Amino acid sequence: MQTIDHLPADERRHFILCDCGRYVDMRDLSAVFEHLHAGLPEPDWSFAMRAGEPVAYTPDGKKTNLN
Repeated sequence: MQTIDHLPADERRHFILCDCGRYVDMRDLSAVFEHLHAGLPEPDWSFAMRAGEPVAYTPDGKKTNLN
């Protein structure tokens, strides 16, 4: 969609202007992923636990026992 001027104001708030110049409806997840031109960034670390391990990982990569 090139313009959103024809939409009512309460509908326009659901759209953002992508870097490629097209408007994206943020309620449509497939359209949002279509416009991730650079892809999703990979996180440096996570607070998630690995399956089978009773530990968590700190931001510097060290294990922390949760028991």
